[in-house]
Amino acid sequence: MNTNFISQGYDEISENAVGKLLISNIESGKYDEITIFSAFASRSAIKVLQGVLLKNNFNTGKVRIIVGIDQGGTSKEALLELLNIHNAKVYIYYQQETIIFHPKIYLFEGVNHSELIVGSSNLTLNGLFRNVESSIRVNGSVNDMKTVVKSVKTYYSSLFDVFDSNLLPLSVELIHDLTEDGRIPTESSITKSRRDKKGKIGNRTDKLFSKKGIPRIPSYLFSYFKKDKPSTKINVRDENLNNKNTGTDNPIKVYSYDEPSYHFPQGVHVGHLLYALKVIGKSMREDSHLADEFIRLRGNIGAGDIGGFQRKSKYLLIAMMQLGLIEDNRNVGNQSDYQIELTKEGKRLFTILEDVIEIVDLSFKKKDKSFDRSWEMMHNKKHYIKILTSVIQFNNQNLQFFKNLILEMGAVRLMVEFLNASDERDLPKTQFIYKHFFSFPKVIEYCDKYNIKPGTVEAAKRRCPLIIDLLEVAGMVEQSTSYVHTGKLQSRLY
Repeated sequence: MNTNFISQGYDEISENAVGKLLISNIESGKYDEITIFSAFASRSAIKVLQGVLLKNNFNTGKVRIIVGIDQGGTSKEALLELLNIHNAKVYIYYQQETIIFHPKIYLFEGVNHSELIVGSSNLTLNGLFRNVESSIRVNGSVNDMKTVVKSVKTYYSSLFDVFDSNLLPLSVELIHDLTEDGRIPTESSITKSRRDKKGKIGNRTDKLFSKKGIPRIPSYLFSYFKKDKPSTKINVRDENLNNKNTGTDNPIKVYSYDEPSYHFPQGVHVGHLLYALKVIGKSMREDSHLADEFIRLRGNIGAGDIGGFQRKSKYLLIAMMQLGLIEDNRNVGNQSDYQIELTKEGKRLFTILEDVIEIVDLSFKKKDKSFDRSWEMMHNKKHYIKILTSVIQFNNQNLQFFKNLILEMGAVRLMVEFLNASDERDLPKTQFIYKHFFSFPKVIEYCDKYNIKPGTVEAAKRRCPLIIDLLEVAGMVEQSTSYVHTGKLQSRLY
């Protein structure tokens, strides 16, 4: 019998994290029965567990999971996700007294081997991989482990044999009632609560604590997430978006000309989009920043300041194409035949925003140089996000149109999937997004299909902001200086 102290949280990726041991035990094929007791659970951790079980053809009829719902540590979404583990025996434990259900036990049993992990790691993605946690791992032959396994099952006999009056089998109806009674929170409310507690600036005690790097979630975990099947369970997601394909399995459209910027537009924000809608929609391109002399969609970009300006003009038009607001030029052989015109969707968005476009300041700062034009607007992007959001979200039909519009864009769908694959109980930092977006398996798959090279971290800093800004306008995320709040994210999850 082997006994080891295992810990995590002080390394960028902890090799002995409980989550890694859980995965390796399932993959080993040595165990055919799993019991998990956890005080708290998150949807993201359950999705990983479910993915590992499915990938390894584990008999989920021999999986027993009991979670607590005290202190708002387990969300409604996590409980719903537990129901997706087919045939698993899933329960919640709750008692009205002030004491709480707080064990963290992972028991693996097989024909020849058994393993027990007991410690502080909850069944959450942070608890399994990122938090500072400690546990004891004991494993060995069934005979060697007989005494310790028996002691666990004896002490918790009321849970193993399901006769404890505070142990209830999980069901959609029970989750609904617990939500209505305020006993379980939603993931968005948990995230907001955590942000409110930790996001305050200027507290007197802030200077007492140094900032520590947050351990990374291993990138291979993303491969364990799976597409959700249509569900009849309680659901707060928008039905139209639920039926929308957010994956990358759409038929590949081959273009005679292509480059990465067409798929992941860069250096553009929503203020630029408003400006383009105005000058194109009102036929004002002459003498504008989008005059023909500044349009270079197929090379021939000038040098110096004018070249940089032409390049940004190109990126703006490409973003408009990707959003389906102007006609795509990639299959137009002779560029002299290409006309910059609004599509049907572009005209509709122009109509929605026409009154605002007339009064909002869409002017640009001038450079103190011979070529004095620039794409730096008089206001920062947050100003334009606020304006666009107020119009789009004012009317439900406009909001639904805008959601459908941006979700036709491959980069937006990929960002939705990436954000949903992260731990939704933790507020993802924008730097985390930049660092990991282009290493996300679905993004790599997409790039492979279109024969384009995935971006670097530096490229992500230029290409991700517009995508996130569009999601904010649609009310699907909220942004602060360093974080993206994904609690409102509405999509079919990956």
